Amino acid sequence: MASDVFFADQICYLNDINRAHAVCFNLLNAKKVLERTFHFQYRSQLQQESASINAALAAGKRMSDPDFPQFPYRIASLQERLIDCFFIGTFFEIAAKSFLLDKGFVVHKLERSSNNLDIERMARRQSRTAVRAAELLQHDQFHDYKGNGRNGLESLRFETVVSSLVKSYLSNLCKVS
Repeated sequence: MASDVFFADQICYLNDINRAHAVCFNLLNAKKVLERTFHFQYRSQLQQESASINAALAAGKRMSDPDFPQFPYRIASLQERLIDCFFIGTFFEIAAKSFLLDKGFVVHKLERSSNNLDIERMARRQSRTAVRAAELLQHDQFHDYKGNGRNGLESLRFETVVSSLVKSYLSNLCKVS
């Protein structure tokens, strides 16, 4: 008897409802990551400082004047800017993988050492182009792992495709569309 419990990261391939849920959940997480950036947290303060700089420039003041307002980005340290870069990169990676998942592609790495030759071919092809979830499910079904009562796809690894592949997939997808 099959269990109703699935590996959380694989349930997105089970049906359209679970895929849509995973896409929405990932986009919500991407939004939360973006909201943690320095620019997002201090947006209103940065906008006020930007307005005061524009007003000073309109009044004919120079940046070297002692009463010239502080440049908005100087309030952020180098460390905060670096952390922002990681947050923004993570945001785009999560959003891109959500986009691919929504279009019906597999965003997890396929197991190259599979017993199924078709899955091995797909795994090799995955390093160049995206694999459709429907194609994967033709060759791999959700299996009941009786030992721990969870269902999952044997061909998927517990890691997602790397950012460079996501970029390649998206550029190829945009050329086709």
